Amino acid sequence: MGMNYYWHPELIMQAFGIENVDRLDPKVHIGKTNAAGKYCFPCGITQHGETRYVHEGPFKDPEMEFLRKLVTLDPDVCPNCNNTWSQVNSFTFTMMGHLETLGNFYNIERMGKTQPIEVVVNEYYVPYTAVHFLDDIIRKCPIQFQSYGRWS
Repeated sequence: MGMNYYWHPELIMQAFGIENVDRLDPKVHIGKTNAAGKYCFPCGITQHGETRYVHEGPFKDPEMEFLRKLVTLDPDVCPNCNNTWSQVNSFTFTMMGHLETLGNFYNIERMGKTQPIEVVVNEYYVPYTAVHFLDDIIRKCPIQFQSYGRWS
């Protein structure tokens, strides 16, 4: 099951002087984690061979199912290095600018120039500082995409 992440609504309201925050707005919605399946950290590949196929597979047409089976790699180990596959999540950003902004908050917080500020919330309003979010959520998702889509 995926998890959506947003800029903290109070931060948005104060920064832009607005009263209501639309969580589906790509400027507010940072992105979403999804289960990505099996991944080899040393080689940087998924069990489907490439990270771009991690959620859909390389062949969308059901008639091409036999080809999907041909490109699916060994279910137990990576064919390049024989390491066991790891189960990972992916993170899909609505805009990559969010990552840059988070990096700025991260650097300020790490340098000790300010007290940690909760800048991100998940869909259940659990707050995160930039350091906590980048270290514990983003960096644990080796597969990252950008999409202008909207999720509920």
